[in-house]
Amino acid sequence: MKYGLKYLHLSLSLLLAMTCLQARADGGDDDYLSNQAVGNSQERLLQKLADELSPAFKELTRDVYVYHWGSCQYQTQGDPAFHANDEYARESVQRLMLWTYRKDKHQGGMMGTSYYASTDPVATQGYGDCVSETRLPAKARFIDERRSVSLSYELRSLLRSEGCYASTFSQMLAHANSEPCHELATRLLLVLRVSAVAYSYSAAAAMSCRPSEHHSAFILVNPTLAGEKYTKVFNPSHEPEDGQREARSRLKGVANQFSNGWGGRTLWSGMPASSAVDDWIKEHIFGCDPDKYPEDKWPDLNAKKALPELDFAAPIPTWGILPPIGDNPADCCNIIKKTQPQDGVIRSTAAIDAVTQALLNSP
Repeated sequence: MKYGLKYLHLSLSLLLAMTCLQARADGGDDDYLSNQAVGNSQERLLQKLADELSPAFKELTRDVYVYHWGSCQYQTQGDPAFHANDEYARESVQRLMLWTYRKDKHQGGMMGTSYYASTDPVATQGYGDCVSETRLPAKARFIDERRSVSLSYELRSLLRSEGCYASTFSQMLAHANSEPCHELATRLLLVLRVSAVAYSYSAAAAMSCRPSEHHSAFILVNPTLAGEKYTKVFNPSHEPEDGQREARSRLKGVANQFSNGWGGRTLWSGMPASSAVDDWIKEHIFGCDPDKYPEDKWPDLNAKKALPELDFAAPIPTWGILPPIGDNPADCCNIIKKTQPQDGVIRSTAAIDAVTQALLNSP
């Protein structure tokens, strides 16, 4: 995760520099939409892969909050006191989620190219000076790879016939985006409408969060999660008048609980921290109460379960084609319009420029 994030930050730095070009794409929708769907050409393989991974398939029973630290320079657009719902800042978040599906991207990392998020706001503070907080809503689906299912010989044979040599799903994700393993893994996430993948990683501890199950992190693979109702981006050195004082106070209180022994930075030095966060932590921080929330428990690799029907018509995500979260139709987004070139999760009025066009999947 450490090196993967460094590479992502370097790539974003180059990307940010390129945004000065502002080369407008004046063509029709087909100029910047891939119009791709998963399709059923690999239906047998994906169904077999889903069946074997069924012990790791889970749904959240409550909202869970996760955290990503990155460099403020990628969020500010020249204004370090940006609002928590700033479109540009959230587009930076969404860009990394979309990179999961870009065949020309591979920045490394434990779980491949994607948007990494820790299960508390302290453990990964060393990766940047701005923090994004994303709410994974109840009913959101995820694959729990904290204990990996070993794929059967039959399935590995099917994978090899497609050019993929891997024995676990995590290994498939870790391959370069242009390789068959990674493409098959991301197609499985799409047909299952999965929004995140959990994996084992170091985490901070709090008095109200001691279980080993908390030692986890996620990659977020659903770009819909960059929407205003899911993600907020904060610069801990600034408190603009954006109506988010309560959210900042709560975040500071949570961070204070997890900071013991970690020497983390002080968030919003002039703001009082919320002190009533113990119950909030147990409910909303992943892994803190596995006795109450079954999804927090380590996956039982022998517990096969029924899965939802696979959606082989699922579109490959781009800026304007965004997947739903689970089965919630309210979270499904429309194809982008010329008047809102990043319509759906981000309501930007910026022109479709060469950088944005480059972020889309090729036809």
